[in-house]
Amino acid sequence: MGLTSIRPIARRRLLQSVSSLSAAALLLRGRVACAGSALRDAAPDFSLEDLDGHIHALSSYRGKVVLLNFWASWCPPCRLEMPSIERLYQSKLKRPFIVLGINQGETSDNAFASLGLFKPMPTFPILLDRKGQVAKSYAVQGLPSSFLLSKDGKIFIRAEGARDFSSAAMLKLVDELLL
Repeated sequence: MGLTSIRPIARRRLLQSVSSLSAAALLLRGRVACAGSALRDAAPDFSLEDLDGHIHALSSYRGKVVLLNFWASWCPPCRLEMPSIERLYQSKLKRPFIVLGINQGETSDNAFASLGLFKPMPTFPILLDRKGQVAKSYAVQGLPSSFLLSKDGKIFIRAEGARDFSSAAMLKLVDELLL
């Protein structure tokens, strides 16, 4: 079956998906997986406490594009990418988009103290995965690790290592997922 035998609407969506995946692959150099095998599976649900003691359940963000970022204050690449994540978050405040920063294995005091090192300081929720259970459910192997979830709660991209999340390519990718 050739591309021309696919209905025009389905063909356009297929081409948009391929375009998005190509942009994502260029954007997220290094160890990246895009919409393959385990990807496009439902993201494992979790409930974690934030720095203010409020509980956040991933399932409560269904209908929004979600960026999960696993990080720690002792991780230099995590500290490097955090300002770009905040810029992405700020650029999408009026859209159905959320960033959840998931701190790995640190106390709330350590995680909170490290936020002052970032310029700009993150304003998105910082969640505490004190025992690493959520990281384990996502098979996180190194920090930072990020997962971009579609509105239906499925993993669209998994990236390991620092990225520029405020790049034009990432902004475009998030905009496409928001459609």
